[in-house]
Amino acid sequence: MDQLISRIILCAPTLKQIVSSYLILDRSTRKNLKSLYVLHPSFWSKLTMQVFLNGIVSWKMVNTIRWINTLSELTNHVQINQISIPPKVYKFNLRLEPTIKGPSSRSIQTTTGLNSEGIFRRPPFSTTLRIVREAYNRGHPVNPTTVSISV
Repeated sequence: MDQLISRIILCAPTLKQIVSSYLILDRSTRKNLKSLYVLHPSFWSKLTMQVFLNGIVSWKMVNTIRWINTLSELTNHVQINQISIPPKVYKFNLRLEPTIKGPSSRSIQTTTGLNSEGIFRRPPFSTTLRIVREAYNRGHPVNPTTVSISV
């Protein structure tokens, strides 16, 4: 079931698709859902989802919905290089912003950096950094929070 959740990405879903996707999930997964990101919402989609979902799903589920306007804003919450985003979404996003900007070092410092001592002072071991750099250059996803380096 976890693989299904990580791979479901709907481009411009209808209300019926949203409800059916929600009902596919088992109860424990629905209860543990932390966030549901809706990208490029129009006023009509926000209004429709807020009005109709309030009666169909629990209020806790409605509170997990996060309205994201651009892909740059999405990068502050999710690593977009590890999910498959359809080309139509990138094309639509070009109308809103010319480039996708990732999180700044200030936002990293305030979110995950506070838990890492010396994140902006101490350089990592050169061998570890070299291995991680080579993995990144080969196209492997590298998550700084799971690798024991502070860069």
